[in-house]
Amino acid sequence: MKEYNREKYWIIPDIIGQVKVIAENISDALTAFAEKAAERGVEISKSALKNKSPMYIGNNQCGYVITGKTEIWDQSANIRGCIQYVDIWAEISELTPVFEI
Repeated sequence: MKEYNREKYWIIPDIIGQVKVIAENISDALTAFAEKAAERGVEISKSALKNKSPMYIGNNQCGYVITGKTEIWDQSANIRGCIQYVDIWAEISELTPVFEI
């Protein structure tokens, strides 16, 4: 959840889970990631991809924090389909072929 809603709402931490995509560059990989996230109920807009923030482990960038949106059930107000924004921590790993066939 976004920080302003962390006390009010809870969301499954691995709602998107691990996603493996094959892409020529980071931009294509993030677009493919957004498509996979949408299949799991979290929408990531083109604007959100454009305005992503770098994510770091120590001094090394390891991915991006991207804003997504999803529908939740607000049990306190008994409302279904309440739209909430979430922070998505997308860690990126580059895989390179070791053997050529």
